[in-house]
Amino acid sequence: MMAGRFGRDPVSAISEAEATGETAAIFADIRATMEIPLITSIWRSLYDVDGGLAAAWQAVKPLYQTGQPAVALARLVAAADLPLPIALARGQLACAGIGGDDLPAIPGILDAYNRSNGMNMLALTALVSAP
Repeated sequence: MMAGRFGRDPVSAISEAEATGETAAIFADIRATMEIPLITSIWRSLYDVDGGLAAAWQAVKPLYQTGQPAVALARLVAAADLPLPIALARGQLACAGIGGDDLPAIPGILDAYNRSNGMNMLALTALVSAP
Protein backbone atom coordinates (compact mmCIF):
# COMPACT_ATOMS: atom_id res chain seq x y z
CA MET A 1 0.00 0.00 0.00
CA MET A 2 1.34 3.41 -0.99
CA ALA A 3 -0.04 5.79 1.60
CA GLY A 4 2.49 8.51 0.80
CA ARG A 5 3.29 11.43 3.03
CA PHE A 6 -0.37 12.13 3.86
CA GLY A 7 -1.01 8.68 5.28
CA ARG A 8 -3.89 7.86 2.92
CA ASP A 9 -3.99 5.44 0.01
CA PRO A 10 -6.25 7.10 -2.60
CA VAL A 11 -6.60 3.83 -4.48
CA SER A 12 -8.52 2.36 -1.54
CA ALA A 13 -11.08 5.20 -1.53
CA ILE A 14 -14.75 4.22 -1.54
CA SER A 15 -16.09 3.48 -5.00
CA GLU A 16 -19.22 5.20 -6.26
CA ALA A 17 -20.94 1.81 -6.41
CA GLU A 18 -20.27 1.27 -2.67
CA ALA A 19 -21.65 4.67 -1.66
CA THR A 20 -25.01 4.65 0.08
CA GLY A 21 -27.21 7.09 1.96
CA GLU A 22 -25.81 10.56 2.51
CA THR A 23 -22.56 9.70 0.72
CA ALA A 24 -24.40 8.60 -2.43
CA ALA A 25 -26.54 11.74 -2.27
CA ILE A 26 -23.47 13.97 -1.96
CA PHE A 27 -21.77 12.16 -4.83
CA ALA A 28 -24.87 12.68 -6.99
CA ASP A 29 -24.93 16.37 -6.04
CA ILE A 30 -21.23 16.74 -6.89
CA ARG A 31 -21.78 15.13 -10.30
CA ALA A 32 -24.78 17.35 -11.05
CA THR A 33 -23.25 20.59 -9.75
CA MET A 34 -19.85 20.09 -11.39
CA GLU A 35 -21.43 18.57 -14.52
CA ILE A 36 -19.11 15.57 -14.43
CA PRO A 37 -19.86 11.92 -15.25
CA LEU A 38 -17.89 10.39 -12.36
CA ILE A 39 -16.54 11.12 -8.92
CA THR A 40 -12.76 11.38 -8.76
CA SER A 41 -10.62 10.11 -5.90
CA ILE A 42 -10.39 13.36 -3.91
CA TRP A 43 -14.12 13.20 -3.10
CA ARG A 44 -14.09 9.43 -2.63
CA SER A 45 -11.12 9.77 -0.24
CA LEU A 46 -12.83 12.49 1.80
CA TYR A 47 -15.45 9.89 2.69
CA ASP A 48 -12.92 8.31 5.08
CA VAL A 49 -12.41 11.57 6.97
CA ASP A 50 -15.09 11.76 9.64
CA GLY A 51 -17.48 14.42 8.33
CA GLY A 52 -14.91 15.46 5.71
CA LEU A 53 -16.93 14.79 2.58
CA ALA A 54 -20.02 16.65 3.75
CA ALA A 55 -18.03 19.55 5.23
CA ALA A 56 -15.79 20.03 2.19
CA TRP A 57 -18.67 19.81 -0.27
CA GLN A 58 -20.83 22.21 1.77
CA ALA A 59 -17.93 24.68 1.85
CA VAL A 60 -17.08 24.62 -1.88
CA LYS A 61 -20.42 23.89 -3.55
CA PRO A 62 -21.35 27.61 -3.62
CA LEU A 63 -18.06 28.31 -5.43
CA TYR A 64 -18.82 25.64 -8.05
CA GLN A 65 -22.31 27.08 -8.48
CA THR A 66 -20.80 30.42 -9.55
CA GLY A 67 -19.03 28.72 -12.46
CA GLN A 68 -15.73 30.34 -11.47
CA PRO A 69 -13.72 27.10 -11.20
CA ALA A 70 -14.71 26.10 -14.75
CA VAL A 71 -13.82 29.56 -16.10
CA ALA A 72 -10.51 29.64 -14.23
CA LEU A 73 -9.65 26.14 -15.46
CA ALA A 74 -10.41 27.13 -19.06
CA ARG A 75 -8.05 30.13 -18.69
CA LEU A 76 -5.29 27.92 -17.24
CA VAL A 77 -5.63 25.34 -20.00
CA ALA A 78 -5.65 28.02 -22.69
CA ALA A 79 -2.50 29.61 -21.25
CA ALA A 80 -0.65 26.33 -20.73
CA ASP A 81 2.10 25.53 -23.19
CA LEU A 82 2.65 21.90 -22.32
CA PRO A 83 4.76 19.63 -24.48
CA LEU A 84 3.00 16.74 -26.16
CA PRO A 85 4.07 13.34 -24.89
CA ILE A 86 5.58 10.81 -27.24
CA ALA A 87 2.81 8.81 -28.88
CA LEU A 88 2.40 5.22 -27.75
CA ALA A 89 3.37 2.47 -30.13
CA ARG A 90 0.49 0.35 -31.45
CA GLY A 91 1.12 -2.63 -29.20
CA GLN A 92 1.61 -0.71 -25.92
CA LEU A 93 -2.10 -0.25 -25.20
CA ALA A 94 -2.80 -3.89 -26.07
CA CYS A 95 -0.12 -4.95 -23.58
CA ALA A 96 -2.05 -3.04 -20.93
CA GLY A 97 -5.26 -4.85 -21.85
CA ILE A 98 -6.75 -1.95 -23.81
CA GLY A 99 -8.24 -3.10 -27.08
CA GLY A 100 -9.44 -1.22 -30.13
CA ASP A 101 -13.02 -1.25 -28.85
CA ASP A 102 -11.87 0.62 -25.73
CA LEU A 103 -10.23 3.51 -27.61
CA PRO A 104 -13.37 5.60 -28.32
CA ALA A 105 -14.15 5.84 -24.58
CA ILE A 106 -10.67 6.96 -23.53
CA PRO A 107 -10.89 10.64 -24.58
CA GLY A 108 -14.15 11.05 -22.64
CA ILE A 109 -12.65 9.52 -19.52
CA LEU A 110 -9.57 11.72 -19.78
CA ASP A 111 -11.69 14.83 -20.34
CA ALA A 112 -13.81 13.98 -17.28
CA TYR A 113 -10.77 13.52 -15.05
CA ASN A 114 -8.97 16.59 -16.39
CA ARG A 115 -12.04 18.79 -15.94
CA SER A 116 -12.96 17.44 -12.52
CA ASN A 117 -9.45 17.33 -11.10
CA GLY A 118 -8.62 20.73 -12.52
CA MET A 119 -11.67 22.38 -10.98
CA ASN A 120 -11.08 20.50 -7.71
CA MET A 121 -7.49 21.76 -7.60
CA LEU A 122 -8.70 25.34 -7.91
CA ALA A 123 -11.72 25.17 -5.61
CA LEU A 124 -10.18 23.05 -2.88
CA THR A 125 -7.03 25.19 -2.89
CA ALA A 126 -9.28 28.20 -2.36
CA LEU A 127 -10.88 26.32 0.56
CA VAL A 128 -7.56 25.94 2.40
CA SER A 129 -5.97 29.26 1.35
CA ALA A 130 -5.85 32.28 3.63
CA PRO A 131 -8.49 34.87 2.72
